[in-house]
Amino acid sequence: MLKTFHAYDQDLSFRWALFGRLNSRYIHLRKLVIALEFSGSGYVWIPYSLIMIELYRTSINEAMPFILLFTGLMYDIAIIGITKSIIRRPRPKINHDDVLSIGPDKFSFPSGHTSRAVFLLFYFIETNFFQQIPKSVIISWLGSVVASRILLGRHYVSDVLAGVLFGIFECTTIVHLSPLVARCYFANWAAKRSDNISRLTPEEIDPFLCTHINFAFGKVLESLTIAPSEEDDIKGWTLNSKGMYERVIKLKETNPDLRVLLSVGGWTHASRGFNDVSKNAANIKTFAANSIKFLRDNKFDGLDLDWEYPGAKDQGAEPHTKTGYTKLVKKLSEMFQQEAEQTGKEKLLLTCATAAARHRIEAGYEVSELCKSFDFVSVMTYDYHGSWEGKTGHNSPLYGMSNDRKKFREWNIKGSMHVWSALGCPKEKLNIGLSAYGRAFTLLREPGVKIRKSKEKKKSPIGLKAGAAEAGKYTREAGVLSYYEICELIEQNPSNRVLWHQEMSVPYVSSDTLWIGYDNVRSVKLKMKFLKDQGYGGVIIWSLDLDDKTGDFCKEGPFPLINAVKNELSISPNHVSNTNTKCFDDNNTLVLLFENINSQSTTITVVYKNFFFFLLLDAMDDINNRNNEYIKAELVTKLLKHFLPEDRSSRLSSDMMATINSKHSSGSFTHKSLSNSSLGDGQILYCLCRSSDCSTFMIACDACNIWYHGSCIGVSEKESAKIENFFCHRCRHKTPSLQIKYNKAQKEIEEKLSKCIRKRLQKEAQLLNPSSDTAQKQNEFSTNDKKNREHSTSMDQYTNDDSTSNQSDSSSSSTTVMSRQQQVIHGNTAGVARPSGIQSVQYEALMSRDEQEQTTKTSVITTKRALITKNIGTTEKRKRHVSGSAGLPPIKRELQPELNDEEDTKNLNARRRRRNTEKAVRQCYGPSCLFEARPASKYCSDKCGLELARNRLLQFLPMRLMQWQTIPSVADTFNKKAIEEIRNEIEDIKQRLSVLDERQRKLSDIIERGKKLIATNDTNKIDTTNDEPDGMCFCILCNQEISQKTYTRHIDKCFIRFESQVSYGSNIKSNIEGLFCDNYDRTNNLYCKRLKVICPEHSRDPKIGPDEACGCPLEKDLFEVSDELCTVPKRLCSKHFKWDRKYRAQIDLERLHELMRYEELIEKENRLRTAMNERGSVAGLLLHKTTAH
Repeated sequence: MLKTFHAYDQDLSFRWALFGRLNSRYIHLRKLVIALEFSGSGYVWIPYSLIMIELYRTSINEAMPFILLFTGLMYDIAIIGITKSIIRRPRPKINHDDVLSIGPDKFSFPSGHTSRAVFLLFYFIETNFFQQIPKSVIISWLGSVVASRILLGRHYVSDVLAGVLFGIFECTTIVHLSPLVARCYFANWAAKRSDNISRLTPEEIDPFLCTHINFAFGKVLESLTIAPSEEDDIKGWTLNSKGMYERVIKLKETNPDLRVLLSVGGWTHASRGFNDVSKNAANIKTFAANSIKFLRDNKFDGLDLDWEYPGAKDQGAEPHTKTGYTKLVKKLSEMFQQEAEQTGKEKLLLTCATAAARHRIEAGYEVSELCKSFDFVSVMTYDYHGSWEGKTGHNSPLYGMSNDRKKFREWNIKGSMHVWSALGCPKEKLNIGLSAYGRAFTLLREPGVKIRKSKEKKKSPIGLKAGAAEAGKYTREAGVLSYYEICELIEQNPSNRVLWHQEMSVPYVSSDTLWIGYDNVRSVKLKMKFLKDQGYGGVIIWSLDLDDKTGDFCKEGPFPLINAVKNELSISPNHVSNTNTKCFDDNNTLVLLFENINSQSTTITVVYKNFFFFLLLDAMDDINNRNNEYIKAELVTKLLKHFLPEDRSSRLSSDMMATINSKHSSGSFTHKSLSNSSLGDGQILYCLCRSSDCSTFMIACDACNIWYHGSCIGVSEKESAKIENFFCHRCRHKTPSLQIKYNKAQKEIEEKLSKCIRKRLQKEAQLLNPSSDTAQKQNEFSTNDKKNREHSTSMDQYTNDDSTSNQSDSSSSSTTVMSRQQQVIHGNTAGVARPSGIQSVQYEALMSRDEQEQTTKTSVITTKRALITKNIGTTEKRKRHVSGSAGLPPIKRELQPELNDEEDTKNLNARRRRRNTEKAVRQCYGPSCLFEARPASKYCSDKCGLELARNRLLQFLPMRLMQWQTIPSVADTFNKKAIEEIRNEIEDIKQRLSVLDERQRKLSDIIERGKKLIATNDTNKIDTTNDEPDGMCFCILCNQEISQKTYTRHIDKCFIRFESQVSYGSNIKSNIEGLFCDNYDRTNNLYCKRLKVICPEHSRDPKIGPDEACGCPLEKDLFEVSDELCTVPKRLCSKHFKWDRKYRAQIDLERLHELMRYEELIEKENRLRTAMNERGSVAGLLLHKTTAH
């Protein structure tokens, strides 16, 4: 059958080669067909794509279509070349004068020209690459290129068909490589809400959650300028506070790839200002220049036009706005490009938010022209239905229903996006809209009344008579509920059922009186799948504050909807970056970094000249400097295995990870550190792991001020105190003069322990490379080992008690051990190098021990005897005993080999490699048991474990009980002394509390005396008594100019106003001595934890009578007996303003401090007594005591 097909293929190809045969009557058209053939060649399109990339180098969005084109062409060359090299099918004999056949192109299957032409055809149509050329012309041209391969006799028909399939596959792959964006709106009023749940400040936003943040909103003024919509957008309320613009843009310090745009307009802004801007060319040019200055001054990355809507008369738009909007957008794009070329800065982005309904689109947008100038076009595919319609309808359906009327068939995401793409807007520029809120309705009649009349509405209760539901308790807008409010309603009321609409692919909540159309994680994932399948450019989300920011309501983690978008689109912090990628290092070594967006995998291909090890480290440094993120150790291991043989990669991986640890981990210490308790409210720090978890210890570099989790880099809070000044690896690499400075005490410890390390390395080197004298000593040691094995016949010889050891064996083994130590220390150690297997972390572990030089003789002898018991698994047991000995620190297994008489160095190395690659088998720990232990257990059966426990009880418990009763415990002595000190301190606290009670009583007496005084009305006496300064000053809270005489009262009012906006509370009602306010806040479900005396939110000042005197004592010491009190009217006395409340708060604060210290001491005493009781228990007596087994 294959032969028949091949013969038919050859015959058909020969007959169709009209311009290939030299005797053909159409030979005069051959040159024209060759020119057509060359137009589809890679020699034309590869240089074209590179030139266009260079022209648009200032804007990644405009260069992206050409980058994808170049990538697709190179991808085609690679696939076709590999396939041709494998199949190697000869070209048809009729083919001649083919100058383009180079390398693998001399073979026929598949047709490379065909695959490239088909790729270009689908790519140009899918991306709307040539918007001015009709699609029919592109199809005809590239179809002719495909036909030319047969007409010229270059390929067989089957080769061309295979090329068509290859081209379709390539285009599908490349189009999906286009970077997707997730643009999130931040509403400036969200940071001003009174409760903590709905309030979202810029510091609470994860900088890696979205690729773009649109700041909503700015205003377009009739004076042709942009202005902030709130007073605190540019400058904060106080002198030193930052404006909202600066706080949002500060997120870019953590994520440099984040882009922040200013969105102007909005629904309430309507067409105000836009009408004047778009009226004529002069206004447009003036507005564009003013916009550039405003954006650059406030450090925005672009402008988002949210004009709702041009051409909409009901929104106040004038007739000229449709064409005027197009002219405005073209001029903005043109001037943005000119400004970038002149200043060398990154080009400002230009985006828009547009209508989703067809009648709005046709009335206000010239789609094909607008999309040429915009970087992104965000279609607001939500608010299709709402309470204004008087009936239920879903807020943002993905698909329409089968029974939709003609008017509403396109009122869904699929329909709206199709309208925009059909009108000429490229799909990669279109963003679909998502809402993090739902539209809520109150049903005005029983649902069953109308449902029974229609079977269609029984399946989907859409179109029921309804009005706007009550406002949510957080967002407070009728008919609108945020996602977390919807989750709360579902959880609190079981009658609110969550149902799924199959046709629209969205959820809704339904009950007898309530109906809500909204989006959840499931529907968001379906919409993202639709986005990727259709090839759209990304998504826009309204808005950040409406998602569940804490994850406490929906139980799906923080920002569940936006994180679902991020995960489905595989968006990472580096997918949208306008920074130039470094392609060559200082040694002209090519480093190509390519990120596969769909698979979320990173592949680094390195073409090296001399040293692969140092080259990869340099590549890692380059990536770290650009992306602020370290490459994981797993990636390094994979790269090594890919480029090097397995044996070399394992050794190099060990060396490399040691170097990386020494370079990166050493750069993690800093004298700057913080814990969760010291982190300010609303402040978020990000570690290199990109997590904002501040519940653990964090440290920072003194130069770049980048913070790291101590757990991420293996540094504890205690260890960080040993460093005086720290500079991270990247800072030290850039500036070699920066070096880590240690404390003086730490330097002395390191110098002392470094000597121990050098001597230890000499010992390890002698063990790995024994000399002839060492071998002789080793033989003696082995002989003594055999003697010990003969004498080990009873259980007493396996214990850790030195008194049960055989004295003769101890003396002989002790001599042998000492001789080995002397030979290692005093022998020839020249040329000894650091073993490559040791990492810097292990050296630090060795240096942390104070007794490096002490080697206990009895511990080594006991270890050898413990091994004598059985001949199975002795290697593993010897390793365990040596690591547990007191004098010798634990070392890696390959650094302390066991050398037998019949084993040479070669066999030792082979056995070591086999042990490292294969999982060691553990022997049962049971007494006299020779079987293998169960997985994840020390014993082969429960019987062995019980037997070992019984031996421990019989052997050690009687002796330990006798010791406990006869010998006093040192720990108990210290504990008793500590308890006595605690009791003394508790008595001191009680005395101080009694003093405070007495002061409280005296203060109450003074206040009562003051109330009985009659205020004086003498004006002269009032002025001289108060002695207040004249002049004006500014309030530090509200910046208002006030008189110095009223300054104290004014600032008290300001403080109360600002303090009432913040909640200090706990979910536990403490009621300690009546000190706390403990007023219950139902909104936040918290009890107020301010001092009851000075709580401005829940306590009101008592009314002051007109004749009530101040009553403050005029003595310096308030509690001294004095009859002279201030008689100025309390309303007028500013010198002693609220003196009684101040002294009460002072006493309460001191009392609270003493009570907290009292509680700490009681807990400490309880812990000490518990430790004393547990020390005499069976478990405490048998601690660290075991039998040899």
